[in-house]
Amino acid sequence: DSIPAAEEEVAALTEAWRSLGLFVERVDWQSGPASALLHRARAVLPLLAWTYSETPAHTANFCELLRSLADGGAGPRLDLRATAWHAHKKYLLEMAARGLGTVPTALLAKGAAGAELRSAVRRLDAGRSAGEEGRRSYVFKPAVGSGGEGVDLYTLGEEGGEAAVLSRAREGDLLLQPFLGGVRRHGELCFVFVNGSLLHAVRKEPAGWSARGAQRVSRVDSPPAEALATALRAMGEARAACAARPGEQIYLARVDLLPDTAGGGGGEAAGEAAGGATGQPRWLVSELELGWPPLFLRAAEGGAAAATKAVAAGLLRHLERREADAAG
Repeated sequence: DSIPAAEEEVAALTEAWRSLGLFVERVDWQSGPASALLHRARAVLPLLAWTYSETPAHTANFCELLRSLADGGAGPRLDLRATAWHAHKKYLLEMAARGLGTVPTALLAKGAAGAELRSAVRRLDAGRSAGEEGRRSYVFKPAVGSGGEGVDLYTLGEEGGEAAVLSRAREGDLLLQPFLGGVRRHGELCFVFVNGSLLHAVRKEPAGWSARGAQRVSRVDSPPAEALATALRAMGEARAACAARPGEQIYLARVDLLPDTAGGGGGEAAGEAAGGATGQPRWLVSELELGWPPLFLRAAEGGAAAATKAVAAGLLRHLERREADAAG
């Protein structure tokens, strides 16, 4: 979703938290005086901290701050740890290695050469149908990035395409993924969780490459069971990777999935047939958003106001449970 929409959600949540009696102050994480304030806070939520990805130093400092806050007793502890863990999108490869269905992903290290790019393309092509729509197109994006910045399309054989990817690789690590053409028909599914419970699911319509552009979002009342199961497993993998304590949940989380209509071969029709009698695609995790919105509250059942109140109340429950556990 767009950054303005996320800012709107945070403003609404801030008012809702205040209405529950919480003192809420928004601070710049890079500000020197802010560090002492953050370390005294009962809860710290890394909302709208887009600048963490500006440079490798920004990223390192941001992740170190989050870990320090979590280790120092600030809550929600798991959100702080999870936000740091998934700042670099290599987590997709880690989850895939553990058997989770993710969008096929190759990591191009900073400074990668043409041979490495071509090797990555061959690995991504393995097992995919020659007739699949978009097979020769690939999405490339910064491995550390926010707000959809730097997401672009690379088409094999297109003049200047390889040079564009390698130019970007000189700036930092890149992820390379096959473009899944089924998104044009099925859109993108997003599952929003609060304290581990599903708040709602939404469908995002494709709208170009920039997440800063407006995208049509609609609520999905009956999402595919397989997609929800994959999203729940992704949440479990994230909790395990961040050393969650028994019963500890991530307060704010979103799992995004894209449709794979290739099914390992045979093109889109065969892929949908492989999804079962309903002809549904296989849904693969494309990204996690942990510890911060956008949560698409405007699409929630009952409207944004009711959803905002529910999310705000969830923070109180999270903190009260954590403090009760600590006292016990």
